[in-house]
Amino acid sequence: MRAVQGHRRATAILGSAHVQLRRLLDRCGRLGREEIRKRARLTLRIQNELRIHLELEEVLLHPALQGLNVALVDRSVTRAFQDHRKIKALLEDLSETGAEDSRCEVTMRSLRRSFQRHVELEGVRMLSHARALPQETLQELSSGMEELLERLRRHERVENPQPFTQKTFYPSFRDRLGAPEEDRGAPLAFAFPGESEDRYPSEFYGWDSL
Repeated sequence: MRAVQGHRRATAILGSAHVQLRRLLDRCGRLGREEIRKRARLTLRIQNELRIHLELEEVLLHPALQGLNVALVDRSVTRAFQDHRKIKALLEDLSETGAEDSRCEVTMRSLRRSFQRHVELEGVRMLSHARALPQETLQELSSGMEELLERLRRHERVENPQPFTQKTFYPSFRDRLGAPEEDRGAPLAFAFPGESEDRYPSEFYGWDSL
């Protein structure tokens, strides 16, 4: 029973990544050419998610399967590595082209096809081979995937922080009596040290003449 649970944990991680990446790739393919910002954000997310997924497989899944020392399994792993190299090359191409570049759309179509082949190979062969792994190996594989996934997620958040979504506030020269509505609640970035009163940015009208 525990072996089954270990197998399901490992396949659940990989399977959920397949579903998520398919949706992201399909969504990107439906964007219009004028939706450059959306395409840029989505392309970056796809690149990050794919790199994490490939890392999980290469660091943990493939070595575990090679440990079975079965010729058929070894051939499947070799094929998977070839697929990975092609996907990584396409990811590199995406990194070198902007979202407004027509080559980006062509590369993304190639990436969708390559990833679809990857999913078919992994779903039909690789994960079925994983069922033959010993119980202890399955448990280690599942735990290792969960730990590595968390580390990669933390690294992704550091490398690609979320854009600052709050408005940037500047002194307003339109209103000498009080802050405009959009300035209410602004951080007191313009308060002088030691001031006890709360001030709005617009109260510093003519601040540069002080």
